[in-house]
Amino acid sequence: MGVNREKLDSYSGPKVKLIMNGWYMHKPQNFPPTDLVRPVFMSFHVANSEIVDNNVPYFKEHEPIGCRDDYTRDLLKSHGVDAFTSKCMTLLLKSAKEPVKRHGIYMVDMPYWISGNRTDLKRRQEVMASIPQSILNRAVHTRHDVAPALSYSYAYKWHKAHALLKLYKHAELVITTRLHCALPCRAFGTPVIFLHPNLATDPRFKGLEHILRGADAPFDFEDLSQVVNIDAERENLTRQLLRRYFDVGDK
Repeated sequence: MGVNREKLDSYSGPKVKLIMNGWYMHKPQNFPPTDLVRPVFMSFHVANSEIVDNNVPYFKEHEPIGCRDDYTRDLLKSHGVDAFTSKCMTLLLKSAKEPVKRHGIYMVDMPYWISGNRTDLKRRQEVMASIPQSILNRAVHTRHDVAPALSYSYAYKWHKAHALLKLYKHAELVITTRLHCALPCRAFGTPVIFLHPNLATDPRFKGLEHILRGADAPFDFEDLSQVVNIDAERENLTRQLLRRYFDVGDK
């Protein structure tokens, strides 16, 4: 059974305990959920502070709130809500027990870096110059998301997500501007280079810097392409999730 994140206020199915992780939301007016939803806040991120500003009593009722990033944690704390940084749920993805036979170099949503600003274009050219030509020659360009103007079924999006995760899990190297491409790669033990022009200012990345190890300027390719061990973060998130899930009652 699926629960539509954008229609939580009108959910009318059976009572459900719902892990409230990820990015919230396109329609902040549809928050909070109905009483049929018992929320387990873990790896929660808000894009619009209005969700917190207008729902402080709700968050206090369900605290502590596990937040994906320091930005969301600090926003909640500024309203007196008990909150902590759990980091992203995608870090729970695991690499294969046996060594993976890796193949393919993928550049995921790299054109995203280009804008109409000449300075940004110049910076992109400088950053791209940090990547060896031998890597660029072999790289396959692909996209992480589906075109937002089109409507896809839940089944298609589920299939698309699984196909992307399989691609990332077996890649030799991934170079990307997408947070949710970089984090699964870290979880899989796939070498990944995260490049973003707003690395230092985008609130989504606050508190995740040591996991992303990204760049917004020319960088050392050999250094940034090294695998980052996230076992400690994964174990900590697992403990936090289990504790919060079982702390929240089923009635």
